[in-house]
Amino acid sequence: MVVQTYAESSSSSASTSQNKEPPLVVTTCKNTPHYRLCLAVLRRSPKSAKADVWELALIAVGAVKTEAERAVDAIKKLRKGGEGKKVAAALKQCAEAYDAVLEGDVNQAEEGLKLGDPKFADNGMADAAGEAESCEGAFAGVGKSPLRRVNSAVHDIAEVARAIVRNLL
Repeated sequence: MVVQTYAESSSSSASTSQNKEPPLVVTTCKNTPHYRLCLAVLRRSPKSAKADVWELALIAVGAVKTEAERAVDAIKKLRKGGEGKKVAAALKQCAEAYDAVLEGDVNQAEEGLKLGDPKFADNGMADAAGEAESCEGAFAGVGKSPLRRVNSAVHDIAEVARAIVRNLL
């Protein structure tokens, strides 16, 4: 199963000139660990052109949510495939991890930003990145993870979101 992630779309649009981006988006993305991915995430929202840093953070958190939802969909499809016990156990762990991302971490980050408390958003995005790593690690004894791309995307976008949030601390 192939799922196009923000990370993959960012490499195809990386040649876009920085001059076309709003100055705040460029400055903000330069302060993240994944500049091109940041641009791709923010570029997907028309709101980013006139957004302040708070709104850019909300856009990035929304992108984490979108990728986590893709992960959940991929897990559901893989679970229908009747994998072996080890893979089934790894998928169960991933399902729990992404439930935590969607039900806890993303909500915590969104609420923190909406209520003007970016520390909660910082913690939520740190936890989301950790949950993606946890899912990937669940496949360590099984072989290659079928969720590698989406886990990497959630992890990296959560790092971008966290870096944007840290501008608000």
